Amino acid sequence: MELLGKIRRMHVREKRSERAVAKRADLSRNTVHKWLQGAQVRIPAIVTGHSGRS
Repeated sequence: MELLGKIRRMHVREKRSERAVAKRADLSRNTVHKWLQGAQVRIPAIVTGHSGRS
């Protein structure tokens, strides 16, 4: 969820476009758009670095 906060911060506080946020976060524009629209967020393990296994 940390990544979601950073994305929202870049878009709202820093006034970056969704495209600029996507480029900086190395995500697709569609993903950034969905996350900013408040869609249910499920951040993939690849992005977070966690495998989900103990």
